[in-house]
Amino acid sequence: MKSYDTEKPYWYLLEADKDQQKTLLKYIDECYTSKQEKNEMKKSMKDIWNRYPDSITEEDMIVLGQIDVAIAEYLNDKHGVNDRVSVKWTATPHQKMTRIAVKKVGITDYYADIASNAADDPDTWPYPQIWQSYNHYYDPVADNGLAAVNCDSHAGVAAAYYDGGQLSAAYTELGYASHYLIDVGNPLHTGMVTNQTLNQWVHYDYEDYVTANWNSNYNFESVVSNNNNDYYVSDPEAAAQDLAEYSNAYLSSLWMEIYYNENTWESSATVKLNTERVLLKSAKYNIGLVKYMRR
Repeated sequence: MKSYDTEKPYWYLLEADKDQQKTLLKYIDECYTSKQEKNEMKKSMKDIWNRYPDSITEEDMIVLGQIDVAIAEYLNDKHGVNDRVSVKWTATPHQKMTRIAVKKVGITDYYADIASNAADDPDTWPYPQIWQSYNHYYDPVADNGLAAVNCDSHAGVAAAYYDGGQLSAAYTELGYASHYLIDVGNPLHTGMVTNQTLNQWVHYDYEDYVTANWNSNYNFESVVSNNNNDYYVSDPEAAAQDLAEYSNAYLSSLWMEIYYNENTWESSATVKLNTERVLLKSAKYNIGLVKYMRR
């Protein structure tokens, strides 16, 4: 798995291989700009690729920014970003993974359902879009984002309710805590926030892919339900950070696969395998989170 420096501006444009460069030039041809502007952008990209990485100027960065915006406008429109409402895992993985984790510990359906029903609630809380996104991701490289802190906060409240015998409240808070833990099991919740704000279609399409293959086709749910192992969780914030670090290792390769194969990436064996890996890791931490509350 090739690794990229995702902290470098426009890395996914600069690091394109020969086939990806052809795709990028095709994207430029489809942009909502004049023919002259398209020709100028293509000429600039070819020139920058020929000089990269040794002779990239500040002016090149400005040009790359303009090209990035133009392509994003086209691809976001093509993939229906304006018809969607937020950046998140969909309800299905959140609720299913939480319910499975609670049941693995031997808890009754009643409390498993309470936790499961709460597990998608944080996505409905009324934050402005930028804060909604910031609350649901953690970047282990830049050490920012609030998902790990939010997981820890709700897990602590859940444990306090549990110790006090307020079980319904405890499992509700557990569902909230699980939500943020599961979030960072998604590589796209662990970095590249600026790139994703611009190219939102990548995030949406990946989450749609996971949901569409949850209990059919690739049956990702089976990865979670067939797991009976867990990680010992003594510090939910640290657990979420550890999961984010693991998940983040797949971020750049996932991004490149989707960005440059917009119509075919869903059949990629590599994307399927890496999705199964992060889901399995998430499932183990999620069971550990349930045990943390009950300890």
